[in-house]
Amino acid sequence: MMTSVEKGTTLPSIQDIQTRFSQFPNVIDKVSAISAYRICLSFEESAKTKRDWDSLIRARVLGYLIINTPTRAGLSEVAKEIHLCTQEYEYDKLSALGEAFVLLFIRPFEKFKESPPPSDREKIELKARINEAPQNYTEAKALALLRDGYKCVLSGRYDIDVAIANDISTQTVLEAGGGIYTRCVHILPDPTYFEDTNPEPERDYSASVLGVLKAFGYDIENLTGAKVHSLFNVMSLDPNFHEYFSRLEIWFEPTLTPHCYTIETYLPILIPATPITFNTSSDPESVLNLPLPSAELLVLHATCAKVAYMSGAGERLDELDREIDDTGVLASDGTSSEVLSYAFWNRAYPAG
Repeated sequence: MMTSVEKGTTLPSIQDIQTRFSQFPNVIDKVSAISAYRICLSFEESAKTKRDWDSLIRARVLGYLIINTPTRAGLSEVAKEIHLCTQEYEYDKLSALGEAFVLLFIRPFEKFKESPPPSDREKIELKARINEAPQNYTEAKALALLRDGYKCVLSGRYDIDVAIANDISTQTVLEAGGGIYTRCVHILPDPTYFEDTNPEPERDYSASVLGVLKAFGYDIENLTGAKVHSLFNVMSLDPNFHEYFSRLEIWFEPTLTPHCYTIETYLPILIPATPITFNTSSDPESVLNLPLPSAELLVLHATCAKVAYMSGAGERLDELDREIDDTGVLASDGTSSEVLSYAFWNRAYPAG
């Protein structure tokens, strides 16, 4: 079903982003990117003229991917796919490509499921197994808390369970802002996407998601099976920060200092006006050398957050979720077809 209003932000003109394109060391890359971006601008204008708001969002997804894709390999792949769409049936193919990036790149990041918290408090202490990669959520949460100093990496507030288990004084907890129940947050994406026991359709979808990540230059072998719980893919967060992160409302921008980031948002009401800078290397026992959250994955999440917001795709996915909840009966004129299609995707591959 078409939305009745335009979503997202108009793509910048070529002139407005010349600096971005001028940074390419390879002339071929520069020409390809500029050409692909011009196609996106034409696609955007055509969708706007047709008042085809969903294709308009998809045009902006493609354009903002060209602007924000973090790797040269990823940019080359996006540009190549855009050029392939212009050989015939340009408009429909570009719309389908934009939709594919929404479903296979943005959607897996956005509002993924939170696994249940560990039921056995004793599992918080895993020091005897620190040299083994976590095999499940419980182990990942415990080791992430150990690495992160038993705190949310953003707020600095202590996890209540481990504060009690490790005899951290009440005064220390209160001085840090009070206790909370932290969550072990997977940067990319929910582990249920990569379980080998999934039915075949879900495995096919997982393979497609991994294919997109590979196109962006990420080593997908690091995310197969239980590896998705590895410490480079998890961190401890306050439930509120987890909600902001999983809704793509905040993201981590790297600084010149390794493993140090500023927290960016398009909703300043969520965090203080001055960006929060933190260092994730808060391992309370440095001899453990526990892996830190992956800078590559945080950059991918940041790319997804920016593209989802600027294109309007994130808002549109939220809108479709609400329509699925609110629509008890499908419209007789067929205008509910997009909601129905999305509902099938959502049932097969739940995002949260």
